[in-house]
Amino acid sequence: MSLLELASISRSELDTPQSDRLITDRDTLLCQQVLDITEAQIESVIDPDCVADDAGVKAMSLVSTHTRIITSVELTCQYHLMLALGWVARASTVNPFVRRKLHLHHHKFSGTESDLEERGITNGVPWGIKRLVMLGDNMMAVYLRPTEMLRATKAYIKSQKPATAAEARAMGKEQLHAYFPLGTVYYALFHTWVVTHVVLLIASALSFSITLPTWYAGFLNGLNVFAVVYMLPSLLRTFCLHFISSNMHYYGDVEARNVMQQCQVLNPWWLMPMQLFCFNFGSTHAIHHFAVKEPFYIRQWNAKIAHKVMREMGVRFNDIGTFKRANSFKQVTNPAVLVSR
Repeated sequence: MSLLELASISRSELDTPQSDRLITDRDTLLCQQVLDITEAQIESVIDPDCVADDAGVKAMSLVSTHTRIITSVELTCQYHLMLALGWVARASTVNPFVRRKLHLHHHKFSGTESDLEERGITNGVPWGIKRLVMLGDNMMAVYLRPTEMLRATKAYIKSQKPATAAEARAMGKEQLHAYFPLGTVYYALFHTWVVTHVVLLIASALSFSITLPTWYAGFLNGLNVFAVVYMLPSLLRTFCLHFISSNMHYYGDVEARNVMQQCQVLNPWWLMPMQLFCFNFGSTHAIHHFAVKEPFYIRQWNAKIAHKVMREMGVRFNDIGTFKRANSFKQVTNPAVLVSR
């Protein structure tokens, strides 16, 4: 059994997973049990001299309570390790221990102002150079619209209905440090690398010579390697994922908890290069809104039949007009256009 299957079994109310998190459940799409999930293997501790008592009651094996506690702790550690490794693989994103709460809220109130997760990746922002820059750089997405993000953060905190002012402040502090520590370090290094090369490029264009200190030149050489091996691939995947996600979700005129209005299937052929860097997200993520616990590989497996059902239900397909409407839902006059591929 995989760690991911164990995680779904060990907790009765596991938080809604990230859109690309590999977590499964017994109930697969269309009620077919695709994965064979076995029961947790717990070793029984049996007294070799165990016999029935005088009342004629059937002898029973004693399962160690201590063993069950250790198993639960181990599964919790494995779950946390999975989230931590995911963050290490792409440090440019929000702390997954914070984002899991945002994602659960996203499924309830997708497309509304309190949907901080999608607002953070430019959902609902008019198209232009500004949005293109923010798509690949989450920090710039905050720096370039501080008032808007503050308003969205307040709306999110209010929607959580904190019992006290102290609890509300704690939520605000959590969002303020949502990228700490890995994301904070990543963006500090990334922005240092970008700014340094921009300054050197401008100086070269102006025929102005800049001599870097020996220690900084060595640091920059190391940073160049880190950029090629880690930061730029992370930037590419972040841009592709956020471009697809922010445009397949609707914003502004969406009814809260109305799944039919939350997102579309966005899979035109010309988006395939981006789909390759986000596991075909535009084609299968909408399934996740209807079958929340399905991991991406199960959604991909069942995509053909799921799309057929979704078309029949009226889910939109390739509503390209969302780019002009800044992702508002707004019904169109010819629904047949939305179903074509």
